[in-house]
Amino acid sequence: MKSEQTLRQLVLFSVFLLVFSCEKDHLSDNTCNVSNPLIELDWLKNAIQNTEQLSPDVSKYYYVSMAKYNGETVFIEGNCDPLANSVFTVLNCTGESIGVMGEINPDSLTDRKIIWKTTDSACYN
Repeated sequence: MKSEQTLRQLVLFSVFLLVFSCEKDHLSDNTCNVSNPLIELDWLKNAIQNTEQLSPDVSKYYYVSMAKYNGETVFIEGNCDPLANSVFTVLNCTGESIGVMGEINPDSLTDRKIIWKTTDSACYN
């Protein structure tokens, strides 16, 4: 009985390590001097938590992407709602707005990737 419990704990721990090591690899470029901005940047974590508290019909359209802009890491809060006229804010590592898309040429953003969206996301990118 005890060996089954130990084996179960070992399997769960292994799965935990596998999941979190993969997530870390996805964001392992030491972004903003942290290994995982989704967890370690309080302003970003809070913004995501606030979005997750919206109704699912609304939150499914939100996502956060990360890119490089002038050599610095930036985050873009995005919305893919086809009925919304959205302005995408570009934020620096401290969560301060450095402009909006349009003022900032999208071609000047490199290595852009989505780092968060809801599990039931309606966004395709």
